[in-house]
Amino acid sequence: MLGLAAYSNWAIAQEVAKPAILFQNARLFDGLELSTREGVSVLVQDGMIADVTQGSLSAPDGAIVIDAGGLTLIPGLIDAHWHSMLASTPLPLMLTAAEGGIHLMAAAEARRTLMRGSTTVRDAGGPAFPMKRAIDSGNVEGPRI
Repeated sequence: MLGLAAYSNWAIAQEVAKPAILFQNARLFDGLELSTREGVSVLVQDGMIADVTQGSLSAPDGAIVIDAGGLTLIPGLIDAHWHSMLASTPLPLMLTAAEGGIHLMAAAEARRTLMRGSTTVRDAGGPAFPMKRAIDSGNVEGPRI
């Protein structure tokens, strides 16, 4: 029975409807052009960009509307050299802390990494698979590993 846990998506997250988010009045750097676009609206639905329009968009029912006030939106960044378990934990602490504490510190750093704009990371060594599964299942907020 214990072996089946690996095939059960070990932590099935309850499906909770995420409200749509509409960013209005944003400056957009899309990475395709050297210049930014002013006065852009970006609609995010189910965690994915659904629409990008010059000007305004109508907000879907129940959407969160954010006036960006001309602030710049950029695509998610990729950190090509990241350590899931060592990104924020000093080595002396890593050598003495309980394994569960190390995982909790790593989960907190994964969320901070996502909030800094890195939506994807390449783990450069270490036990990344438990963290990857926790992020993929929605139990931990963090970048795609």
